[in-house]
Amino acid sequence: MRIVFKLGPPLSKVAGAKEVAVELPGDRATVAIALEGLLAQLPCLRDELFAKGEPARFYYTLFLNDRLLRFADASTTPVQDGDVLLILLPVAGG
Repeated sequence: MRIVFKLGPPLSKVAGAKEVAVELPGDRATVAIALEGLLAQLPCLRDELFAKGEPARFYYTLFLNDRLLRFADASTTPVQDGDVLLILLPVAGG
């Protein structure tokens, strides 16, 4: 199963790419498994994605095929071959 990650800054700078394809074994997986696949391929992203390495401190916004996804739902949300996961750092301003 192939999942495409689109990375916004600063992840894209750390990864050296704005888009990364991850191959997952089998035909069933979740967003959490896909994220682990991304981190296995690009371990340099772990400290950036998880503050101090703690999954409870995930500050990024996830979109699965253009649909907003809460990180808390990553372990129960299935992905399919060809899905796109967009990871962005939220920006606020006034």
